[in-house]
Amino acid sequence: MAGKEIAEAGGIEWPPKPSHIVGLEVKCSYFDTQPRATKSSPEKVAGIRKQIEWLTKMGLDRVALLDVIANPPSGGIDSGAWLAAAAQAQTSLAAAESVLRERLPSDSPSGQFVWAVGPVVGGDEAARGAGAPRLIRPPLMNPALGRGDPEVTANRRTLLESITRLLGSQRRPRYFPIVYIDCRKCRSLHLLDDDCLEEPGLGGSAG
Repeated sequence: MAGKEIAEAGGIEWPPKPSHIVGLEVKCSYFDTQPRATKSSPEKVAGIRKQIEWLTKMGLDRVALLDVIANPPSGGIDSGAWLAAAAQAQTSLAAAESVLRERLPSDSPSGQFVWAVGPVVGGDEAARGAGAPRLIRPPLMNPALGRGDPEVTANRRTLLESITRLLGSQRRPRYFPIVYIDCRKCRSLHLLDDDCLEEPGLGGSAG
């Protein structure tokens, strides 16, 4: 409650001083009778590894790969629907195991997570679903920062300056945690709970 009251009174330091920056590369697939759109071809795998390498060169402290596996919604009576969704999520996870194993090289410092989502009929996964992100391997500290790589160090300095400048252009939040989205609809950065400028009655694009 103390933290809530301080935030509502404008007590959040703004812009924040970035000290520990992480990056997450997300890939999505889906499962019906078998895994689909898994991005498992040699070209796709090479692209994923290149993206992880790019995040590392940006000077992030830690990076990770998250695979999200969507499943068809499950029905049932009472808790039976959630049990069916959990079983479906587990089935899709087992089917994707060989794909996930080949995602990253064994010596990569990147972490790896998978989230097999088991939705339940009658609502979206935020309110009605089973399954949770699972850790495959933990992310290590960026080895390029430990080596003092000059290119990575320069990239990190630019990144931190850009983050401070970007967040400084936003109004001071009065609640936490603070989540921003880079909105594709209005092409602007805004708080997750704020209305998009493209929504009806709120004007045109932010440009």
